[in-house]
Order: sequence, then structure tokens, then C-alpha cells
Amino acid sequence: MKAIPVYFLAPIKAEDRPIVDPLKHLEEQGWIRVRYLEFLVLGQTRMILAGLEKSPLSRVLRNIAGFLSLLVTRKRVLLIGTEPFRLLTLLLPLLKRRQRCVYHTSWAWDEENFSDRTWVPFRRAIWRKFLAGLPCVSFTREGAKGLARYGARAFYIPHNVDTEIFHPAESPRAGDAVNVLFAGHLNRIKGVDLIVEMIRKNDWTHFHFLFLGQGPLEAEIRNLEKEKHPVRYLGIIRNRETLAGVYRDADMLILPSVRMGREEERFGMVLIEAMACGVPVIASDCVGPRQIVEHEKNGLLIPQNDGQALADAIRRLGSAPDLRARLGAYGRKQAEDIYDKKAVARQWLEVIQAAAG
Repeated sequence: MKAIPVYFLAPIKAEDRPIVDPLKHLEEQGWIRVRYLEFLVLGQTRMILAGLEKSPLSRVLRNIAGFLSLLVTRKRVLLIGTEPFRLLTLLLPLLKRRQRCVYHTSWAWDEENFSDRTWVPFRRAIWRKFLAGLPCVSFTREGAKGLARYGARAFYIPHNVDTEIFHPAESPRAGDAVNVLFAGHLNRIKGVDLIVEMIRKNDWTHFHFLFLGQGPLEAEIRNLEKEKHPVRYLGIIRNRETLAGVYRDADMLILPSVRMGREEERFGMVLIEAMACGVPVIASDCVGPRQIVEHEKNGLLIPQNDGQALADAIRRLGSAPDLRARLGAYGRKQAEDIYDKKAVARQWLEVIQAAAG
């Protein structure tokens, strides 16, 4: 078996992110050989000089040389990840003619969800030409449907989770309080203001709310702590082993996201991470969570912008340890069967092999 050379082209460094874990697994198994390239080299240079990216400056030169080689060589398998408004759009038709391109995206690919700067007429024409007949991977089912409307050969491959790192606790957590975890960006679209209001309006004896993340509503969380509500702000945790430990200390995860204008929760990585840890989830019925959460099977789905429904769901799970155990066990099985990096890797391999011909 000869490994297929694969070029992974992204705006910023991606090789340390969970998104490429399936590719790393395929590389470990000898199926592919991956070279990572970034095309936002000016921004990357600034990040390296500022210490925000741990790479040598020689990586910038390597990226420039690698990208230029893609413009003159032929028939390399090229996995392209870019937002529709990037200037790279202008070179996509050339890349498609010369290379065996696969486009992957988390965008919805319906016109309602694009900014005006994206859909100027010439750029719309470029994207239609590029997507026509092209194998394209979306991390959501809705995105795959949108890509298909533009003529792409669309595949739905979800985000993945490492179920060896994110796994259930070996024994039940000790303690009387029910731990309710929120993990994610602390902003309105994630429903954080809804959670804050819900905490202030209700008596939460025997409950403890944990907040993990950062964002514009961080001050609101800190104020809840100062006001002596049962709240603890954990900051941001980047180490995945430590993060998994936080999930295992929780009795449930909540993600009451809301649609705001064109923005909506398109997936919900924290949901599959919690499920992998055997933790039941409560999520609102945004487009992403409702494809992950099976109501009454691995968690509870609630209406958007409904603080009372969120409070009721929290109290219901909090008072029913058997229900939490049942939902958590089913979620763990789904994480292993659907979202584990090895299961996702098999789907990626099929797409890569088809592109390679």
C-alpha cells in the first residue's frame, strides 16, 4: 500500500487542531502522507513575531514556496478549507484545473448566511464554477445540502472527538451538588445571557454552575460569583486532557444557543465532547445541535430563547440520576460509533481515495 500524498491548505496553522485528528490517524495507518500549508502568510508572520504561534519564521517561506508549487504542478490531492470571502477565491478555479481538489467547510452555503462582501457578482460566479462537480465535505448536513445546490458532490462528515481522551469517569462523582457545565464562547449567540438571567431568577439550592470559556459576557459570570450565586468561572482550558476532566466532573452540559440574524450554532463541538465523556446534554434546537442531540436519548432539546424550558430541563436531569446515566451511556455509544476520530477518518479516506483516482 502506497500512501497518498495530501496537501492540507488552510488560512492558519491547523495541524494542532482536533479537525485534523482523522487525517493524523490515516497517516499513522500508512494510508496518506499530509503536508500542511497556510495561505495567510502576512498574518502568520505577525502571529509568530508576537509569540502567538509557536513556529519558526522559516515556516512562512515554506508556505509561500509550497503554495506557489500548487499553482504550477498537477494532480495533487488538495484539501482546501477557506471562508468564502477570502482573496484565495480568485485562485480557486486555477487550483481546480491543476489539482485534485476537495473543499471542506463549516459554512451553511445558503445565500441568507453570507455577508454582502462575499456575494458580489464576480465572486458568486467564481464559487459556482469552482463548486460545480467538486467533491466537497461539510461538517453539517445542512451545509452539505447547500453545497449540493451549487452543483457540488457534497459529503457530510461530522467533526470528530478523540474518545480515548474524552471518556467517562471510572467511578461516579462524589458530592451532593449537581454540577451544570457551560463550555464555549461567552456570548449571546451561545445563550450565555439567557443562562445568567435564569440563574438570577431561580433558587438553585443543590446546583452548581460551572462556566468554561472566554468572551464578552465574562464580566457577567464574574458578577454572578460576586453576588454569591452558585457559580464558578473556570476560565479557558486548552489542554484536552484537562478539559476532559472538567467534563467528567459535570452532571450535565448546557448549550442554549440562539439564532441571531444570519448567525446560528452550526454544530456544537462541546456536545460531542460531553457525550464522549458520558455526560448528558441540554441544547436548544439550532440547526447544529438538533442534528446531534436526540431528544430523550442522549440529551434534551429545548426551544430557543426559552429560559423557563432551560430551567425545567436542568431541574429534571438534576433530580433524576438514573435518567442522566441512561442518556450519558447512549451519548457515549454515539460518540464511539459516529464521532470518534477513527470512524470519521474512514469517511475521509473514501473521499481522498476517490479524489486521488
